[in-house]
Amino acid sequence: MEEYNRKVKEAEERAKQKRQELIRQRDEGVARKRAEMEKQIEEEYERRKAEAERQRDAQIKERISKVQGDLKKQERDLMQQFCEKLKILRDTEAEKRRKYESALAEANQRSESLKQQLAVVTQQMQELEMLKSQLQIQPKQIQIAVQVPSYQSDTTMEKNLLADFSQKMCALRTQEQQIKKDVSAIKPTSATISFSPTINQQQYPQVMPLCQPPCPPAPQQIQPYCAPAMPMMPMPMMGCYAPCSSCSTCCMPSGGYMPPIPVHAGANIQQNGCSSR
Repeated sequence: MEEYNRKVKEAEERAKQKRQELIRQRDEGVARKRAEMEKQIEEEYERRKAEAERQRDAQIKERISKVQGDLKKQERDLMQQFCEKLKILRDTEAEKRRKYESALAEANQRSESLKQQLAVVTQQMQELEMLKSQLQIQPKQIQIAVQVPSYQSDTTMEKNLLADFSQKMCALRTQEQQIKKDVSAIKPTSATISFSPTINQQQYPQVMPLCQPPCPPAPQQIQPYCAPAMPMMPMPMMGCYAPCSSCSTCCMPSGGYMPPIPVHAGANIQQNGCSSR
């Protein structure tokens, strides 16, 4: 009987050891498979995250490029309209000055003729004493006929055109800055991964359940992409009459200086420098 009990006890110990060995092998296999699955999940998550970042960067660059192209086109159109209107104004001013110079030349020619006539009449004064009173009035009449009013240049329309151009350029700069802020403020879309590995487990008696796999790390927030400020195109033959203070960025080229508008001699135009921020 004792021998039987001893054999039963040994059999129970061997069964217990075998069960523990099977449990240990099972746990090692499960841990190994879990580590492999976690590694695969992490690699898949990083790959999808990188792909989402690349797509977002490409979309931001495409939108910024499109907006910059539209703004450059608007700038070119605005510059072309400004140059055409400025050319029309200057051609009109040149035509007025040409007419003025022609009228002045005709007046000078008439004055020369009148002076010659006055010289002839003066020589005949000794012979025509009776007409002395009339000859004293004639020089005053000649002086009145020779007088020509001074030429005054009208730059009101040119100033109004330049002010309208500066206001539109400031509006374009403000719109560009706002669009850049809106594009940079777009939040990245987090890549969601639904991956649940299945592991075949054998049922063993008196085995505690294993812990759940850890959750994947939370995606980091992607920093917003900021495009550099678009440089201004130089604007030749353009003056500034008042400081530009209504826009966020100055509408003038780099350096804050614009070459003055050349005007014809005789024009009375006061020019002020444009303050750069």
